[in-house]
Amino acid sequence: MDITLNHTILFVQAFICIVGIVSLVLVNRAIKQSVTQKKLHFSEAKYRLIFENALEGIFQLTPDGHYSITNPSLARIYGYTSPQELITNLTDISHQLYVESQSYELLIQQLNEKGRVLGFESQIYRQDGSLIWISQNVEVVRDDKGTVLYYQGTVEDITERKQIEAALAKKNQELETQFKERTAALKAANRQLLAEVVEHKRVEQALRGSEERFALAIQATANGLFDINFKTNDYYYSPQFRTLIGYPLYSDSPTFDELISLVHPEDLPAVEATLNALFGGELSQWQLEFRMFHTNGSTPWIFSQGLVLRDEHGEVIRMLGTHTDISDRKQAEAALRDREEQFRQLAENIREVFFLSAPDFSQMFYISPAYEDVWGCSRGNLYENPNSWFDSMHPYDRDRVIEALARQLHREEDFEQEYRIIRSDCTERWVWVRAFPVVNEVGIVVRIAGIAEDITERKRAEAELRRQTLQRQLFAEITLKIRQSLELEAILQTTVTEVRHILQVDRVVIYQLQPNGTGTVVTEAVVPHWKAIQGQIIHDPCFAKAYLKQYRHGRIRAIDDLHQANVQPCHVELLQQFGVRANLVVPILQRESLWGLIIVHQCSGPRQWQNFEIELLRQLADQVGIALAQSQLLEEQTKTSEQLAEKNLHLEQARQEAEAANSAKSEFLANMSHELRTPLNGILGYVQILKREPNLNTKQQQGLDIIQQCGEHLLTLLNDILDLSKIEARKMELCLNDFQFSHFLEGIIEIVRIRAEQKNLSFKYETLSPLPTTVRGDEKRLRQVLINLLGNALKFTDCGSIVFKVGYVSASGEWGVGSRGNNAQPTTNNQQPITNNKMRFQVEDTGIGMAADQLADIFLPFNQIGDSSHRVEGTGLGLAISQRLVQLMGGELKVESSLGQGSIFYLDVELPAVSQWQQTPEIDDRAIIGFRGSPRKLLVADDKWHNRAILANLLLPLGFEVLETIDGQDCFTQAQKIQPDAILINPMMSGIDGLEVTRRLRQLPEFQTVIILATSASVFPEKQQDCLAAGCNGFIPQPIQAEDLFAQLGLHLGLEWIYQPKDAEAIAAFPRVAGTMKHETLSGSTSDFPFQPVEIVAPPPEELSTLYELAMMGDIRGIIRQANKLEELDPQLVPFAKKLRRLAKGFQEKQILEFVKKYL
Repeated sequence: MDITLNHTILFVQAFICIVGIVSLVLVNRAIKQSVTQKKLHFSEAKYRLIFENALEGIFQLTPDGHYSITNPSLARIYGYTSPQELITNLTDISHQLYVESQSYELLIQQLNEKGRVLGFESQIYRQDGSLIWISQNVEVVRDDKGTVLYYQGTVEDITERKQIEAALAKKNQELETQFKERTAALKAANRQLLAEVVEHKRVEQALRGSEERFALAIQATANGLFDINFKTNDYYYSPQFRTLIGYPLYSDSPTFDELISLVHPEDLPAVEATLNALFGGELSQWQLEFRMFHTNGSTPWIFSQGLVLRDEHGEVIRMLGTHTDISDRKQAEAALRDREEQFRQLAENIREVFFLSAPDFSQMFYISPAYEDVWGCSRGNLYENPNSWFDSMHPYDRDRVIEALARQLHREEDFEQEYRIIRSDCTERWVWVRAFPVVNEVGIVVRIAGIAEDITERKRAEAELRRQTLQRQLFAEITLKIRQSLELEAILQTTVTEVRHILQVDRVVIYQLQPNGTGTVVTEAVVPHWKAIQGQIIHDPCFAKAYLKQYRHGRIRAIDDLHQANVQPCHVELLQQFGVRANLVVPILQRESLWGLIIVHQCSGPRQWQNFEIELLRQLADQVGIALAQSQLLEEQTKTSEQLAEKNLHLEQARQEAEAANSAKSEFLANMSHELRTPLNGILGYVQILKREPNLNTKQQQGLDIIQQCGEHLLTLLNDILDLSKIEARKMELCLNDFQFSHFLEGIIEIVRIRAEQKNLSFKYETLSPLPTTVRGDEKRLRQVLINLLGNALKFTDCGSIVFKVGYVSASGEWGVGSRGNNAQPTTNNQQPITNNKMRFQVEDTGIGMAADQLADIFLPFNQIGDSSHRVEGTGLGLAISQRLVQLMGGELKVESSLGQGSIFYLDVELPAVSQWQQTPEIDDRAIIGFRGSPRKLLVADDKWHNRAILANLLLPLGFEVLETIDGQDCFTQAQKIQPDAILINPMMSGIDGLEVTRRLRQLPEFQTVIILATSASVFPEKQQDCLAAGCNGFIPQPIQAEDLFAQLGLHLGLEWIYQPKDAEAIAAFPRVAGTMKHETLSGSTSDFPFQPVEIVAPPPEELSTLYELAMMGDIRGIIRQANKLEELDPQLVPFAKKLRRLAKGFQEKQILEFVKKYL
């Protein structure tokens, strides 16, 4: 190897020098040296032939790491198609070529130090990314000053031949010594010749040197070289070539025909076909493998390559090439085929599936017959289409298996997977597959081998065992939870949580049916990324018709794939809203009545429900039905006991509330001040308090209504001014929502009809087109506009009639007969349906009317048109505000009027119909009479007494402990002392205002989470934002509405309210916390509000100890007997005994312990 490298390098160097010398000789001695020149050209052709056809790579490398000269063999070794492609692409060989860039740096270092490096081995990347080992022989060429001009050398692929390195290195050293000696002799001789003789001798010396190097190159290579000249009938065979075919060096050279006769008969057709192509002009080069007979009787395998030279007529005149012995490689390939045949015979006689494929599964080399039994497909189909292996994988498993296979190819982990396949007959089977890479000697994966086994029966057995285990586990857990708690909510939540966990579904809900056919999702367990529907009221229009009767008879409904199931379209639409793809529904029967449904949803895809899953859910539904019956029975018993215990307490509370309300009347009537909202807060606030008095007679109720109407009218006037200021400041925004249009109109019409009857006016309502049931718009602002227009019509009409028209209009303003909404009707009277959402509201009256010059002024603020007899009330803002609101809605308020004949006001606004409308849950409008849990301490900070009194009167009857401060400094000081649960503060107090107090409190660590609510008569958005920015949690405008106050407290304190029962005869008292409800002014005095709930007196310590022991043992009956004993023992213990008995009958063991422990 190294011999070839060294002498090939020297040959190239000599070749370059000779070309230059010969060029000078041709110029100066063209005639004299013609014979010598011919010889030199012949020699050059031989040398060029060697350079182009040498199996070793030959190169010249610049100092900056670029190849400047390479031969085709180097390009082939590196994986390029030509030397030029190699030179162009390899611009930085230290990183592009070498696996370890340090190898290149070490090579250059050794070259700079030694001048020549022989047998330098390194691992490189070929162009396709594969790795090979090469051996390089490189030397440095310097100029006279010692500067490196370039590096030159050879490269050999030693991936399969590294074992011969030592012998080649030794031989290379011997030849190198001989070459140096001969070179020195030639240089000494050259110095003795005269100028002309020197030129002549130099050519001869170059010729001899070329011939010597040619001979050395031939000796160094293991390939056999041949050169056949058909024109001169000259044959040249290198010694290695003769050795390959067994011809001694001294024997005659075989002719071309004799060479062909040595080709093995089985390979002769391929050889002759190649020769025909070469001599026929189809090929100029060849590469071919075949066997030749050796004189010793053997038939070595030969790799032959070379080229032919043609004359000007295209006839082949020379053939040059090399032969390489590849018998070892062929033997290895044969051995591999033998091993594969043994593997095949083994694989075809066992039931497991063996396979052998390309690393990327682009080609299947072998698959055992068992594949056809397991996969149900022919092996031929897999050979033709290897990707059918992946196509047969179950869609749910495919991504997981492919990812695992990729990890194996990256050598991250072994491939061993269990997955499902779909056979050609559409049946499903489970297989276990294990695969491993087969690598070559350099670590490159060349094959994937593996084994597969049908594990369907094992999977079925595992599934059955898992089913039985899961079923037992679920029943055990739910039964345990039912025994631990009789609370319905806990039972239902346990059911859905455990079912979702064990069945591994996306959503489980319990759906409670109502008598009207609707239902509510009362409990839910859902995977986080799917939509939560708990609390939703669901109306399925086709449920009652198609499914209700079936569920009442206990029928179970299972849908594997919603897209493929025979289901009512309306039911499909409903399920798609919740992302359902498959569902399982089991009825819950309570005492043979349908209470609700357990519903299981699979949203991620179809699911085939197993029989054991259906049976499991059915049994669970039976258990839930039993639990519901038990819970209902307990609830009825507990409710009866609580009502009896609370009745007396409520009577006492009603008396105290009446006394507090009567006292509050005189306080708020004495404090009507100069401000608008501040006195309104007192007026409307106390109206709310008094109307909560249960014993009002009709006259008193009417009086309170009048006060409220007057106050609200004044507040409406004030709100008009605020609305106008918001509109002018462009801060008014519409609040769009879906609302029932018919109910909306009915409310307005009823109000106007009553007022029209009071004035003996005729009122008529007309619909001029079909109207939708539900529309989308700003319900509040639209009502405000229509009430204003109808109110003006009533005010300015003394006799005659008022007509209110509603309907869709076309783009040209024509009344329409239909819309694109959900309730569009067929057209009548040859009218075309309206295809827009423009709704017209028109108010016509026969009132006093207006002159033409007045129409331009009616929409101006604070401007009233008409005589003084009709200017009875108002600020002149109604039409101005209505016009601005209609403009916000995208419309225009217009008027037509004639003096003395009446007026017509109309507006067109966009009101799109809503095709599907979700009924909002009905708001509980019962009066709040208290809250559950421990008392909450509230601090009220306001420098106006009546504001504090209103809050106190609203909150004290509910069980709050209310404490007052009279200014900001007092609030800041007392808040730190009493640590309230919430602070109600007026931000507009004199001295230190409420905003500053809030900021100071928020700086204290103990007040970071205390609830602070601002309450003020200044309701502009800017003031509300200031309050929130200062640290307030919310804002309550004045006049205070009780509903707003309770809503804010309930939200921020997490209160559970107690409501007045709707039954007028039921006077339900609610449980109070132990102790007296305090109401103090922290300046030192105590307010005289009469609300004083009954104080609970505790029994003696020995009785408490007995109760505590009974509670620890869970002896409910013993606790009830002890409560009865305490009532008889002392009348003062009655409240204590009643509460104890109520807790015992509710089986509230934890609360009993806490209640008794508090008095120990």
